[in-house]
Amino acid sequence: MKKENPKYPGIYLAENIIDYHGQIGIIRLSFPRCFIWFDQDADSIYCSYDEFKDRIAHINWLDPSNSGSNRDKELALIEMWNFLCEEEREEERLYGELE
Repeated sequence: MKKENPKYPGIYLAENIIDYHGQIGIIRLSFPRCFIWFDQDADSIYCSYDEFKDRIAHINWLDPSNSGSNRDKELALIEMWNFLCEEEREEERLYGELE
């Protein structure tokens, strides 16, 4: 189902429990395109942006020859963190309703 006026188009959570158990990834498909992964635990999700950034295990800019300015990159990471925070709140709201 296509959502009208999505808030975070092109940002998705990713998991690979076979090869990277206990880690979660976030992929951002708009410029600058980026994939990050970090250890999945409550402390990494409910933290400040600076703590989140420090806990990123790996950042992969998907267009290395043109990954944008440092400001573009910082804004992309902030948007990914905001997405993760809202995603977690929405999960809690939905799962809380089901209980």
